[in-house]
Amino acid sequence: MARTILSKIFNELMEKEIDEYLENTAYQRDPNRITYRNGYYERDYTTKIGTLTLRVPRTRDGKFSTEVSERYQRNEKALLS
Repeated sequence: MARTILSKIFNELMEKEIDEYLENTAYQRDPNRITYRNGYYERDYTTKIGTLTLRVPRTRDGKFSTEVSERYQRNEKALLS
């Protein structure tokens, strides 16, 4: 149960992050848009309470990087570092 709650929290944080990066929410049209969403990829993080599977959003240009975790790190130290 704790893993599910943590996964939801981190996923929501990343959603807010990408909305701020794009300056738009999903499905909102704007002619001045920088880039577009391009789905998600799943990333597993190993923590003391078990493995968290997070849905990391991505953009078409590939320049979005979340601040929720460090790049290329897959353990709990990488989360919110």
